[in-house]
Amino acid sequence: MEKIPVMNWQPLGMLPVLASMLDEQFGELSEQLELLHAAKARPLVMDAKMRSRLIEVHGEQRDLLSLYRQQATRWLREVDSTSERSADVERFCDLISKVDTVLGEILEIAHGVEAR
Repeated sequence: MEKIPVMNWQPLGMLPVLASMLDEQFGELSEQLELLHAAKARPLVMDAKMRSRLIEVHGEQRDLLSLYRQQATRWLREVDSTSERSADVERFCDLISKVDTVLGEILEIAHGVEAR
């Protein structure tokens, strides 16, 4: 029988750490997206193994965003909707959406690039 992992939810005090990690990921993904736009203009620049790996890695990253969303939902339940912390959590939610959008664009390009 497969053991279901228990999620280790983070306290609100970890928001700056997780936001920083997600912000860094967003920057790296934005750079990756720029490179893929250049690759899209040059058909057959990517081999099938690279394309497959790109789809696998970025698909897994996108799947993990649901954990960030669940964490943000838990935090929003903890804070007063008028507090500064609530605004911080809302910014975190916006960042999750931005990362999701970039990952979606990366996956769309990866699926559309013809492998050599």
